[in-house]
Amino acid sequence: MPSSTQQAVEAWLREMSDDRVPLLAELCRIIEQSDGRVVGEIKWNAPSYRIVEHFATTGIERKGGIRLVLHTGAAKRETPLPMREHVEDPTGLLTWKGSDRAVALFSSIEDVCAAREALTAILRQWIAAMPFPDPEAESETSSPAGSETAETDGFPSSLGKVALRALSAEGITRFEQLAERTKKELLALHGVGPKAIRILGEELEARGLSFRGE
Repeated sequence: MPSSTQQAVEAWLREMSDDRVPLLAELCRIIEQSDGRVVGEIKWNAPSYRIVEHFATTGIERKGGIRLVLHTGAAKRETPLPMREHVEDPTGLLTWKGSDRAVALFSSIEDVCAAREALTAILRQWIAAMPFPDPEAESETSSPAGSETAETDGFPSSLGKVALRALSAEGITRFEQLAERTKKELLALHGVGPKAIRILGEELEARGLSFRGE
């Protein structure tokens, strides 16, 4: 059953009398499915999504089509987050408006559907780079001694706990298993962003290995 916030987005979409609503509804589905923590609300007169702070806001373009704005929340930060350093966009979906703000435009539902895989990867990288609390993280004091080492089996702790857990959940606990995956496959995992790929690539190279396809 949809939550009250999801119901608010669905109600807003139903009330819209615009032939671009199906495009916007498909875009909203992609955002909602990118991470289980995502919550949709109506903010700034359009469906907008948050985990703690809002990070993805949709809208209908006056000149046609729809838009997705990726940002770092309503409040202006004294020091903008360097999101562009953490988000890879090999298909060129994004137009950057600064280091912490990017826009994607779509003119048809075919455009939205074709971009699903690439957009999902971008959203997961964006979420991973945001300073959201990790609800699954266990404090060091409550974790059994050696549990982190057993889970990562030699992967560097600089990857971060979210990325390490994502790899473990995929059954990737050894560098030989890592070498069987492409960068694209790994970037699709929640918490695995460009920084993690760079670190893992260096570790593979040091062992005479590489990502699949390289």
